[in-house]
Amino acid sequence: MPRRRNYFIKRAFQARLIINAYVFALIVLFLSAVLIYFFGGRSVSANFYQAILEIKNTRALILPSLVISVILAAVIGIILISIKFLFISHQIAGPLYRLEKVIREITAGNLLIHTKLRKKDEMKELADDVNAMVALYREKLGSVKMSLELLEQELGREGTPDMGVVVSRLNEIKREIEYFKL
Repeated sequence: MPRRRNYFIKRAFQARLIINAYVFALIVLFLSAVLIYFFGGRSVSANFYQAILEIKNTRALILPSLVISVILAAVIGIILISIKFLFISHQIAGPLYRLEKVIREITAGNLLIHTKLRKKDEMKELADDVNAMVALYREKLGSVKMSLELLEQELGREGTPDMGVVVSRLNEIKREIEYFKL
């Protein structure tokens, strides 16, 4: 199988996903900075008053505040990212689930079905294509059904059926069926 060369298939969706990841990374970085500032300022000021009695190196002074800040920022960031990506995955999984149900209905012979996705859902183009396909199949099979009904009427008439009408109806049916590659 040839390797994929175009990695940007759905550019708008992929761009939104990447931008969301960057925004959340920036939020986590900002949160880390705020937490370091908050914990670091308290720790430095508390240790400043004790500096008369004890002198610490910078690592020992800042490390506890830094560790607490980074851990808190990571936990909060993971929670925020999980929530955001839960919503993003819902915008993908929901339409997939609906499209699977629609395709099962089509497979069962229901050509009256129509799928509609929510405003922010992904895969609207796919849903539109499925709806167009179902409409086309409905039109083609409706035409075949009508031609068959007219053919039955012609054959059910009293007397000898008009062979020109019969051949014409059969040609209509053949033309509609030849649309499909079987």
